[in-house]
Amino acid sequence: MFSDGDINWLFWVAQRNEAPRQGKVYEEFFLTLTVPQGTYAIKIKDWIKFASFRDNKAWKNIDDGLGGQLEDLRDKYNDIGANGNHNSMINAFLEILRDFDAGMGLYEANSELNGWSELVLAPGASSYNDTQPRRIPCQ
Repeated sequence: MFSDGDINWLFWVAQRNEAPRQGKVYEEFFLTLTVPQGTYAIKIKDWIKFASFRDNKAWKNIDDGLGGQLEDLRDKYNDIGANGNHNSMINAFLEILRDFDAGMGLYEANSELNGWSELVLAPGASSYNDTQPRRIPCQ
């Protein structure tokens, strides 16, 4: 699943990219990840919220990741393990997006790679269970 480094990369690219037309459309910036379980993307939904989330001292890696939510995400990933339940890994990431009102979304491609769904936490889902996230088809 996506890491803090992926979120930082998305922020950096979106912030530094020169828009060829008047005004930058931050919602066009995304990063994809393909793993054996599928193809995923993180995408900026609201630049103001995303930039605020990325600048939040509870998130920023100002102490080499030794505290705050960044460490919580890494701990959750470590607890789940590399061969752990994939839904738990997704839920851990979605919890961070929810808890910070991060201004970004997590998406999953269908098996034919011709459609996407946004993933959101299902009722009762957490990094401690394997409840599948809700899938909201993108238009």
